[in-house]
Amino acid sequence: TRSISAGGIFVTSAIAREFNIPFMEAERLKTTSGLVSMSNGQTEGLDPATANLATVIRTAMTRLASEIQRTTNHYRAQMSGSAPVKAYLCGGGASLPYTKEFLEDKLGIPISFFNPMHNVSVGSGVDVNAISREAFILGGLIGTAIHSIGRASLNINLEPTAVAKKRANQKKMPAIIAGAAIAVLGAAAYAVTGYMGEKKAEETLAGVQPIVTSIKSAQSALRQKEQKLKKLDSALASYQQLTLQRYGYADIIKHLLEQSEHKDYPYWFTDFEPLAHFNPEDTTQITGYSVIKDSFTSDKNTSLVDDIRTEASASASGEDEATVYSVNAIRLTGFVRRNLGGQRIIQNLQAKIDGNKESLFTFKPGDVKLEARQIMELGAKDAKVDAAAGAFVPFKLVLPLKTPIPVNFNK
Repeated sequence: TRSISAGGIFVTSAIAREFNIPFMEAERLKTTSGLVSMSNGQTEGLDPATANLATVIRTAMTRLASEIQRTTNHYRAQMSGSAPVKAYLCGGGASLPYTKEFLEDKLGIPISFFNPMHNVSVGSGVDVNAISREAFILGGLIGTAIHSIGRASLNINLEPTAVAKKRANQKKMPAIIAGAAIAVLGAAAYAVTGYMGEKKAEETLAGVQPIVTSIKSAQSALRQKEQKLKKLDSALASYQQLTLQRYGYADIIKHLLEQSEHKDYPYWFTDFEPLAHFNPEDTTQITGYSVIKDSFTSDKNTSLVDDIRTEASASASGEDEATVYSVNAIRLTGFVRRNLGGQRIIQNLQAKIDGNKESLFTFKPGDVKLEARQIMELGAKDAKVDAAAGAFVPFKLVLPLKTPIPVNFNK
């Protein structure tokens, strides 16, 4: 598998840049008037505005086709794979008119819409026609549901072999230590018994000496086992940190979606930013700054913002030493429905997250309850942006993490 940055949001961003309009307006324009121009960009018969929009979308979609071809070429070159003979489309972006025809032309293979409902029964209360039209966007939901009830035909365990071996060795450690302790206790009991007879003191001492040597040898072996156990604990801690870095954000997003679920969908998240240096003691403003560049693409080195890279280089104490930063908060940016009471809805979302004992977030770091101005900003500072939002009010909400996520930077 390979993740690429060209998708539905990439197309929306291209429209926003080309027409110099907000992201929301670009998304609306894409879903209501967007299509992919065919025949090498020919747009005869379309009005000028639609033709220009179709050309912008085609240019962005060309990037997607190129990334797909690059992925398949890499697979064939590195793993001696065969050329693909068919492709399947899924996701919300697949509903853009002429996407299927465009990709068939670019990739030179037949393309179908992916139907995850092929072997799934539909309940009597479900609109079959609606499911038929939207099946290609339900793949992730269907897969998660099948996995949760234990009906998945394929399950992948991503635990590294090295981690599995180290955990098996750790399970054996208590038995080894217990055996060594029994040996030491037995030797000590034997020595005490020998000393009970005064007349045989010298003989007993001579007999005990080898035992003492054996005990010292056992102690030395125990110390080696202890050192090995410490190394295993250190390695396990490192793997735990790596696991937190790799899956921490996925867990956060899943938890956030569970907590923010609402039948009327009164809010819409547009940005998810990991923050470093969020300061709960500063009661005057929202603190912290994003550690990720404000772009859907990154250079070949890193996607970390330049400030962190510069600061890390200046503060590292050794040539090959790594400076570790921690993401201690998440900043959500989005829009909330104006007519349903914007601030009240965001406050209710905050209360719901705060009221969950298993929440990954906390609004009481150090048992000090945060004030609203430290974590919430409702309405845009720019009046034009606020007016362009229409029925929605822009907002920012900071969610401090109970467990910070490390960000490693190597000089």
